[in-house]
Amino acid sequence: MATVYTFLTVHRPAPRTMASALASALGAEAQHVDVADEDTGRTDDRNWDAPVLCTHHPVAGDLALAWDVSASDAVTSPPSEAEAASRLAVLLRTTVLYPAYGVRPSAYWAAGPDGRVARARLLEGEEVPPVLVVDAVEAPMDQLPTARGEVLAELSGEERGDEEHGEHREHEEHREHEEHGEHGEHEEHEEHGESPPTALPPRPAALASAVDGDAADRDGASWEDGHDRWELYRRAADRPPAHELLLDAVRAETDEPLASAVVVLMLERLPVTEHGRWTAALRSDVRGFAERRSGELAVLASLDRDAAVHDAESVEAWSDRLQLRVARGGATRSRRLLDLLAEHGRTKRIRRIAAASAADLRAGRDG
Repeated sequence: MATVYTFLTVHRPAPRTMASALASALGAEAQHVDVADEDTGRTDDRNWDAPVLCTHHPVAGDLALAWDVSASDAVTSPPSEAEAASRLAVLLRTTVLYPAYGVRPSAYWAAGPDGRVARARLLEGEEVPPVLVVDAVEAPMDQLPTARGEVLAELSGEERGDEEHGEHREHEEHREHEEHGEHGEHEEHEEHGESPPTALPPRPAALASAVDGDAADRDGASWEDGHDRWELYRRAADRPPAHELLLDAVRAETDEPLASAVVVLMLERLPVTEHGRWTAALRSDVRGFAERRSGELAVLASLDRDAAVHDAESVEAWSDRLQLRVARGGATRSRRLLDLLAEHGRTKRIRRIAAASAADLRAGRDG
């Protein structure tokens, strides 16, 4: 059975260099690696019998090249995707991204040439071809200078714990010790004047009954599993009658990154006037990410009403995410704001998109 790898790299090495690095990373002979671009990869003009096949195509944005790699059974003891990515990063002196375990398409790992590995959030733009943006990383990466440094709140504890990389498992064990050690969760909540959260299963069970009806008893979900809870919360977010039960479940949720992910999901669905009670459902020390997102959405909701109060300084203070959303033109009909972003946007991409949106607005192509 073939072993499949998916990589994205900051640099675009030559095919011969790629083949040599893949051979070293996967433990194969150099002559047993066939590297071809996407167009050649659809033809017979390549060695389809090679034990290692790599098809690549260019991408835009913060990354330069996408690799699809397949290693046949002829490659004995192929490394894990994480290990192969780390080896390639060192060999090619580039940063390599590879998908993280779990259901969220934006969740990636980034392996740097210095041996550093960190969680990364990868966003794909709506352009054709799509522009890939590394929005945030959990540790500084020299070759991703525009990525924000932050804990990626949308990643659940199970996703983090299931990864094979020892450095990240150690991080989770440290976090678990802090939550359940001698100054455990119960004492911490007492210190903040709060009651310990109710045990998890009853809250998701009640929520599942509201969302799925009788089918909730037959789906076999385990509410001790964060993936199952996330899927339930995601479905509940799309059902307004279940929102109060969902809020109750968030208050009881002991996986704080998962709770934060649910709140951020709900902020996009609710009017700004309702944001406060959802962000307040999170513990104060993990509330910052959701509060920042709420602030961005408040700006978006008031753009046209308050367009005149924004100047170059306030626009420059916006996050990359907020600048990009406004630059795309759907959030405002203010040519002045788009012109400000076209001049003061944080990246060339934001400035280019804002200028195009402003031109469309002037030409009457905004509808």
